[in-house]
Formats: sequence, structure tokens, C-alpha cells
Amino acid sequence: MITEKERLHFQLMEELNFKMIERLSPSSTWVYKVEEKKKIRTIKIADTTDIPGVFGHVLRENVILQKAGGIPGVVQQVSFHERVYKRIRLIGLVREYVDGEVLHYDGEVRLNKNQQPMLEATVRALHEMRIVDLDIKGSNIVIEKSGVPYLIDLGTAKICPTADYTSEDIRRDLSSLNLLFRRYGL
Repeated sequence: MITEKERLHFQLMEELNFKMIERLSPSSTWVYKVEEKKKIRTIKIADTTDIPGVFGHVLRENVILQKAGGIPGVVQQVSFHERVYKRIRLIGLVREYVDGEVLHYDGEVRLNKNQQPMLEATVRALHEMRIVDLDIKGSNIVIEKSGVPYLIDLGTAKICPTADYTSEDIRRDLSSLNLLFRRYGL
């Protein structure tokens, strides 16, 4: 049974000429794998009826991905869309699709010693742009089929007033990154 929320999402995707392939996210965020002009993308959709915080999460991610555009290892934004249907404000964040597997602590996909410096370089590049992730964890990382790790969710990220590595938020990012590496024996 399709919900009213899903109907609105499908209406937005149809208006954007996206062919929905599948819903990717089993959580509170609505993420779909779509086809657009023979290219595979993802679209993260939020609306004003979502649980508190989700709408702001997607708005914030839009700003962060615009600033972080071009950083290797960060999923790239393609476009951002906003519509109002039946007095409900919908936003859709369209990103490149990273063809790979989500990193899970108990799954087959593992982080290895060759990927460690790639992930460190990605986080360092974010910090140089004064962006802190604040949510570095396995479920926010996809290992592309070529082996490159990608940060795929920057909805809790923020822009810091300084790129100084003494910032509490930067220390938190580095601590989370080190915890991730230790979980994989790196």
C-alpha cells in the first residue's frame, strides 16, 4: 500500500523525469535510487511533515555538498529541488550514485589498510574547507566497487568558524575516524 507521503515523492520524481528503481534507505530519511537520462542517481527527499530534524538535515546537506563539491571521497551533488504539493513543502537532494556497498561492522564489506589513507584524506580535505562531518560511521560510508570509500551522508555536518585542529568538532571527527579504523584493526 502506497502512503500519501510516497505519492508526493513519486509525483516529485515524475515531475523531474526520474524513473524510480528502488528505495535505498530503511530509516527515517527517504532515499531512492533513480534513473535520469540513462544516469543512475540518488534522491533524498524530505518534507515538512517528516519527524523533527529530517527536513533540516536535508537542507543542511544541500549547503554542505555545494561547498564540498569536488572533494574526492565525498558523494557529489547533482541538483536540489523544492516543490509545494497540497501545502506540504518537499525538497529533493539529487546526488551521484556510488555503486558499492555500505560499510557494516558485521558485514562482508570491510575497510582495509589501503582505504585508510583515502578516508583520512577525504576528512582532511573537508576540514581544510572548515567542514566537520560529525557523524563518521560505517553506515555513512559506501565502499565503491573499485575500492574507494565515499562519505555519503553529510546531513549532520556543519561549517566551522576555523580550520584549526584544536576545534572540539574537528577532534570529534578525528576521534570517530580513529574508532572506525580500530574496529577494523587498522
